[in-house]
Amino acid sequence: MGPTHGCAYLFVVIATLRLKQAPTAAKMLALIPGVGGLLALRQLDRLRPTHAHTEEVLPS
Repeated sequence: MGPTHGCAYLFVVIATLRLKQAPTAAKMLALIPGVGGLLALRQLDRLRPTHAHTEEVLPS
């Protein structure tokens, strides 16, 4: 795919490895060429606490 793809791959791998809160599974997923970054992002998204989406109403 070329140097751009290779640089993007390395960037994703290094960024995921540097995250302290990233589980081992996300770090291993990041190593998969092509879709590893998306899979790692999906894994990291599961770690975020879910908050109830409440609408803030401003008085008019």
